[in-house]
Amino acid sequence: MYFWNTRQLALDLREGKVTEQDEVRYLFAYVIWTSISILVLKWIPSEYALSKIADIAELGVTIIGLLICYKANSRGDGREFVVRFICMSWPVSVRLFAAFVPLGFAIGVVLAVVTPEYVDPIADGLSILVTVVYFALIRRWLIRISATEGGEAESA
Repeated sequence: MYFWNTRQLALDLREGKVTEQDEVRYLFAYVIWTSISILVLKWIPSEYALSKIADIAELGVTIIGLLICYKANSRGDGREFVVRFICMSWPVSVRLFAAFVPLGFAIGVVLAVVTPEYVDPIADGLSILVTVVYFALIRRWLIRISATEGGEAESA
């Protein structure tokens, strides 16, 4: 199971080297990771009224992101979208966590000191940005994994 090496995981998925047992491990890791993340986010209080609009925007990004990822996989060999998506979600999520948590924390500290009234809008914006980057990265890897021998998906 890869925690960071997205390139090797993509190659293994493309070549059919990921076993069903490995696929289940990725599913469990990703579901547990997501559940813990949601629980942690529930602890952060927010009185910011536009937060609900940001939640709706993030849902929209998620729906559009899934559709774009599905189309990227379909333009290639069109096989095993769900397995590929779930498996690639794990290392991509770990990488995003490593990049955006320190960035978000630093921005939050600066804003809390300088202008506390803007912490929630910036946090919502950062959350939407992370979601956009997440789907962009998954799409990128799905294009690479599903590329046919002629390379038609690689150019997308």
